[in-house]
Amino acid sequence: MYSEKENFDKEYMYMPICNNCGNKWSWSTSLKMGFQFQRGVTCKFCGEKQYQTQASMWKTSLYSMIPILLLPVVILLNLSVLLSLTIFLIPQLIVIAMYPYTLELSTEQEPLW
Repeated sequence: MYSEKENFDKEYMYMPICNNCGNKWSWSTSLKMGFQFQRGVTCKFCGEKQYQTQASMWKTSLYSMIPILLLPVVILLNLSVLLSLTIFLIPQLIVIAMYPYTLELSTEQEPLW
């Protein structure tokens, strides 16, 4: 029987898997996909181009708004510049670090809308 932590890890904390060859991508390879301007990334195992799914693009877009939503709070509280940057940057770094766990791959390019 699985513990709650193992169940959570299996359900939510997984790395993307290539739809062509079934190999699991590393955290760093997945993170690189988020910083590239091209839509697809070639799988280093099979050489097939992989694309981010539409559902994954939506999740990524929503998560990336979290730091932006904190901006009005920082402005209203009239905090110092250093504290304001800290409050803004820490959630941004967390969102970036979690990006590979929200990434889902597809062999076909899907539109965002």
